[in-house]
Amino acid sequence: MMIQLKGEMEENQLHFFDYETPWEYKDLIKDELGDYKEQAWIEEASSEPGAISIILKLDPSKHELSPEYRKEQSQKFKKYYEKIIRKIRSNIAQNN
Repeated sequence: MMIQLKGEMEENQLHFFDYETPWEYKDLIKDELGDYKEQAWIEEASSEPGAISIILKLDPSKHELSPEYRKEQSQKFKKYYEKIIRKIRSNIAQNN
């Protein structure tokens, strides 16, 4: 799996790292994250060299922030993120 949950920044923020995707894809990923149902963004300065650092902010007004909810949202976000990367790679391959 290319994206890994590394923990929580705050009670309602999940922190992920992507160690496999080239840093050059960062701006393309940012554009796609804008369409996600929850707020998600890339940190400009990653605490892990070479990794893309992504924050997913959960909306506590929608659901209780239980461990089950955080786990479910983490899994949904990972699937969405991997779909983004496949789309970007496909578009780049078509343009080369």
